[in-house]
Amino acid sequence: MIELRPRQAKAIADVRAAFASGHRAPVLVAPTGAGKTFTAIEIVRLSISRGHSVWFLAHLREILDDTSARLTAAGIGHGSIRAGRSSGRGGADGGAAAAPAAAGADHRR
Repeated sequence: MIELRPRQAKAIADVRAAFASGHRAPVLVAPTGAGKTFTAIEIVRLSISRGHSVWFLAHLREILDDTSARLTAAGIGHGSIRAGRSSGRGGADGGAAAAPAAAGADHRR
């Protein structure tokens, strides 16, 4: 397990509470340097441990590359879908994607 800062643990608790209260798509917003990607990796890990599929969407290649590297470092198998490119990496429990796709599916060509 990764060591979360108190504000990151609170952010995860807030997202879980939003889901529990019936919100279908809560959004986590935090300033630069707050550890959003680190927090997202923990949310992915927790969600996968409960048997859920996860999507991580971003608009910049650099964010996807960084997140993919962090997922790999955390031992979380995932795939990647981007305009003109897809890959699978050690399973497809989570996803780093630039467009919607079925997380958990094998996207290798």
